[in-house]
Amino acid sequence: MISAALAGLIQSLRSLWAVELLLLLSRDPRRRWSIDDLVVELRSSRSLVDGLLSRLHEIGLVERHNDDGAYRYRPSTPELEALVVELAALHAERPLAIAQELHGAPNEKLRAFSDAFKLKKD
Repeated sequence: MISAALAGLIQSLRSLWAVELLLLLSRDPRRRWSIDDLVVELRSSRSLVDGLLSRLHEIGLVERHNDDGAYRYRPSTPELEALVVELAALHAERPLAIAQELHGAPNEKLRAFSDAFKLKKD
């Protein structure tokens, strides 16, 4: 079972791409990565990686070095760091659980839309 805190982190990441990027960065916290290096490593596009890094920075999981634009893993709190360790363990043991958490998360707009069509008894 996934803890509520870990589920919250997974949902805040919003995609498997973000999970993969975060886990890559967390494997070597001292390494500073350029966007170009991450594009090659993830076999992705520059715009996708740039957007994912912005999201990770917003959450407080990476820091950006203004001198060269490189990024590195640096959680802003010990609690976030512990959640990333928990995420890495889950990814190693049950990677499908992460995808299920991402895709099974309720979408409030979709729920509100579908609720509009429910038949109500008067």
